[in-house]
Amino acid sequence: MMRIASKLTAIGAMAALFAGLSVATPAQADCDGCGAGIAAGIIGGAMLGAAIANSDQPHYYRRCWIEHRAIYDEDGDYLGRRRVRVCR
Repeated sequence: MMRIASKLTAIGAMAALFAGLSVATPAQADCDGCGAGIAAGIIGGAMLGAAIANSDQPHYYRRCWIEHRAIYDEDGDYLGRRRVRVCR
C-alpha cells in the first residue's frame, strides 16, 4: 500500500509538471477557440490527479478492537483474562 507521504509527493510532482508545461508553452495572440483546449487540460489534470490520489484506496476499511478473553489451563481452571486484538 502506498503511504500518504508518497501519495502527496506524487500529487505535488504531477501538479508541478502540469504547471510547468502550461507556463512553458508560448501563447498565441490570435488563438480563437483555445478556451476548449485549456478547459480540457485543466479537467484532464484534475482527473489524473484524482486517479493518482485514489489509486491505492481499499474498498473496505477493517474495524479492529480489543477484547478481553478468559484463559484456562489444561484442567479447565480459570487463570485470568488477557487482551486480544480482533479485526474484521
